[in-house]
Amino acid sequence: MSVPTPWLLGLFLLGILRSFLPKIQTSVTEGVFWWEASGELVDDGTDRPEASGAVTAQGGPVTTVAKTQFLNDSLRTSTSPAAVELYQRLSSNMVSSAPKTLFGHQDDFAYGYAWPYKRGEPLPKYGDAWKSDVFFATNQKEYPAVFGFDIHNLDSKSGRNIDGIDKDDMRKWIHGLFHGPSKLSLGGGKPIVTLSMHQANPLTGGTAFDNTPGTVKAILPGGEKHDHYVNGVLAALAAFFRDLSSAGIAVVFRPYHEHNQKWSWWQTTACTAEEFVQLWRMTVDYLRGPGGVDNVLYAISPQDVGGDSPDGALAEYFDERYPGDAYVDLWGFDAYRLYDGTEAHRLGRKLRMLVDHSLAEGRRKGLTHPKPVLLTEVGGLARSGQGKPDYVPHSWWTRHLGHALEMAQSRVAYALVWRNEYQSLDCFVPVPLGGFRSICQLEDFQEWVSRTTVGLLAFTGIPPDDTAASVQIV
Repeated sequence: MSVPTPWLLGLFLLGILRSFLPKIQTSVTEGVFWWEASGELVDDGTDRPEASGAVTAQGGPVTTVAKTQFLNDSLRTSTSPAAVELYQRLSSNMVSSAPKTLFGHQDDFAYGYAWPYKRGEPLPKYGDAWKSDVFFATNQKEYPAVFGFDIHNLDSKSGRNIDGIDKDDMRKWIHGLFHGPSKLSLGGGKPIVTLSMHQANPLTGGTAFDNTPGTVKAILPGGEKHDHYVNGVLAALAAFFRDLSSAGIAVVFRPYHEHNQKWSWWQTTACTAEEFVQLWRMTVDYLRGPGGVDNVLYAISPQDVGGDSPDGALAEYFDERYPGDAYVDLWGFDAYRLYDGTEAHRLGRKLRMLVDHSLAEGRRKGLTHPKPVLLTEVGGLARSGQGKPDYVPHSWWTRHLGHALEMAQSRVAYALVWRNEYQSLDCFVPVPLGGFRSICQLEDFQEWVSRTTVGLLAFTGIPPDDTAASVQIV
């Protein structure tokens, strides 16, 4: 069949026109997409350090993104739908037109400053609510959006972690966040669970802080403790994760955290960079392969990279101990130097550079969803000494943590503060008790979490049958 010459000319011109049109890539989150023009990604007009790429988020249509669209990075075809949904949710904040950093707290339901953990008992109640220092600090209105727990020593007879929490209790709590009598119904969202691992030293039997050299070498293939570690520690981890997967629950897993420091057996004083990379890859390969785990997103989390020099943060982050993008789903960052304005500004610069790097790498690799950036642990306790309690600097929440996150345009997916140990002089979430109101900056905390750029779970009550709580992200 012959085609008229005008039609041929029209098709030719249409092809040229399409080559100059912007390419639109959509995300699964309502009302956001990233807009990639035929040049550099467009900034949103705020001040920022120079980077190789930037992104602006606009309003737009909603589509479902198939897993195959980002399989050239870390997620696999075997990744569970729950894990893909969690990844997309975290990543969408990178490009949202209304970014919001979710607030998290370690061991939030387990215990608080004024109430202890009780092994094997149901979640502690306060009237019709569940006890939580975040709940108390927000005038009994909100819970954290991110819940952190530690799952080391799952293979031990005691079944307790470094904080004394029983593994069966943790499993019940995590299930309860999504299903069953303590379900938190979020309307369009879900709580996020992140799991760290202060694993005991597999060579000496000491704690996670026994940094005996040679420990990692001993558990790598060919090492004297390899079979013990794989068939004990990793097998127990896999069983724990598979149990959650059977209920459609995906989690963030943060093994071997703060690997650039010196106090644990997987850190710089106890193993070489090559050994650490082998350990990380061995763990991920086992869980993804023989372990049958499909519901885990793997987060790496060095601490305070770059030190006093933010310009060197990225180089240190992706140094010789970085396992590679195929083994890392999420870029985390632990920060405990946040005790003055200078440190807050440094942290903000580092987070901004990591966000910018993720966006630029996503563009370079053609990913529909750039790697999410997380503040996996953060705190700002200043040491007062002489037996007095440590304290959070004045306006820490708004002018320190808040400032750092705002420097990253609130595109950090979540920020998790550490635990409120029962009757400890340290506190990471303020409690409305006497002097702790000022020590932990209660009023400043309340002002910070009220901002539209911070996300918690809003509590509106539990029905009499205790079958569900009405909660939504605010």
